[in-house]
Amino acid sequence: MHGFIIGALPTLATIQHWVLTVFTQAVVILVAWQVFKHFAKMSVGKIIVALITGGFVGFAITNYTLITGWVTSFFKML
Repeated sequence: MHGFIIGALPTLATIQHWVLTVFTQAVVILVAWQVFKHFAKMSVGKIIVALITGGFVGFAITNYTLITGWVTSFFKML
């Protein structure tokens, strides 16, 4: 196997980044499906709700540690 470069095994950070990318792409696909579905029915309000919900879910996926910090702080205040 001359010239074949074998890469190193993926690290935990690489796997975590890959999982975040896959889940973010899944959210984008689901939001796009919802938007197209509601666009066909001309439901502007439902399109806006789908976009806002997708934004919140995307933010929660990409900023998981920030969200868990907020939740922990909230429960400590109780």
